[in-house]
Amino acid sequence: PLIGSAARLENAFGGVVQIDFLDKLNAAEQRDQERLEGPPVKTPQPPQPRKKSTPLHSQVKRSLKKLGTPSPLKKKRGSAAEAKLTADQKAQEQRRREAKPSASDPARELAQHGYEVLGPIAAGAFSTILRARPVSDDGTAGEQVAVKTFDNAKCGKAPALAESRDRELQVLRMLATEAAGSARHPHIAYMLAEHTGPNSTHAVLEYCVGGSLLRHMQLLQKSKAPARGVAAGSAAGSSGDGIGMPEPQVARVAWQVVSALDYMHNLEVAHRDIKPGNILFDNEGGANVPNFRVKLCDFGFALKCGNRVLKKLVGTPSYIAPELTGSGTESGYKGRPVDMWAIGVVLFEVLHGKPTFYGSNLEQLETRIRAVSHAPFNADVSAGARSIVQGLLKADPSKRLTSTAILNHSWLKAAAKEMKNDSGGAPRTPAQPSARSTSMAVGPKTA
Repeated sequence: PLIGSAARLENAFGGVVQIDFLDKLNAAEQRDQERLEGPPVKTPQPPQPRKKSTPLHSQVKRSLKKLGTPSPLKKKRGSAAEAKLTADQKAQEQRRREAKPSASDPARELAQHGYEVLGPIAAGAFSTILRARPVSDDGTAGEQVAVKTFDNAKCGKAPALAESRDRELQVLRMLATEAAGSARHPHIAYMLAEHTGPNSTHAVLEYCVGGSLLRHMQLLQKSKAPARGVAAGSAAGSSGDGIGMPEPQVARVAWQVVSALDYMHNLEVAHRDIKPGNILFDNEGGANVPNFRVKLCDFGFALKCGNRVLKKLVGTPSYIAPELTGSGTESGYKGRPVDMWAIGVVLFEVLHGKPTFYGSNLEQLETRIRAVSHAPFNADVSAGARSIVQGLLKADPSKRLTSTAILNHSWLKAAAKEMKNDSGGAPRTPAQPSARSTSMAVGPKTA
């Protein structure tokens, strides 16, 4: 089970299910429906009159027989040739439909705004993410972008979905407005443009070419641990051994993500869904490149909340804080400490290559989260890394390390120095919120 009104399908590490899986889900639903209602009833058809063969038919068949060509006028039922012909026809029809999008297809709307859709990235409960690029009138193509399209019809039927869409767009607008007044934070995936059509609302976002931290961890398990039987993504729900990232890489990821969070928290915005699937590499090769960069993405649960007590439960089960589980939800929670807990969960996971908390069901998982009962640290994890993770995984939200404390932690000094050398200057210090952004009304008053 998932948490939140805009519930998403999650894979083993918490990533959004890819679009090709949705067809399988729809097929499964159809099979379930047939089991309940029985197979569809076929309407009897009246007998068709038998066509009489004419002299011309006979002449054509004789000519084809002489040439050694099978006659199209008489095909053997159930033959391999007929099956292949049917499959080819279906494939051709599918290509024709894809080449000519329907009036409600997001690709058609995006084309009207000057974007060429290159392919799908992922899908959620009421939105899809497409890879695209802007194309000018003279045919010049720009840099690739990620376009998140919200289905207006689904949002119109479900107020909760519409609220989720509007909240995400409001946060994206606020971040973009704040960046326009100073500079973009290098570790946030910003919204570049926004377009509204009759069928969809489109948020044009920065495209990160290197994939997600989730995907990097899956490939790491698959490539380095075949003998252990650890397949990509299978570690969730298991306490088995995994392959973690080298500690210097983890520190570099931590510094960049926490830097982005510190910036957002200064703007009184909580992300509320920190996980490997929402951390993207902004370079080819991901973490395999020495000076890799990551960006925080997916602001579907983000909210400008400051120190307000929140009630609505959102997030991904494996990464939620204790105050979002069980009876702890009755007293509510604050957004920023929830983000810091999730950072601790992510750091443990990428250090060890396995989930921080696991359980055979949601109840068992939440019990272990409340007890902070995670797997023991590997012997090769340094004291500095343990110190940060333990400082973040505190059951009491008020005792967790803040983003500022983490950025000043000794374990991240080397990573901060690397970032300074990469940029040719001091690492970007997140600015304090301006008077404009502080007074901006963003997001609903309750959450």
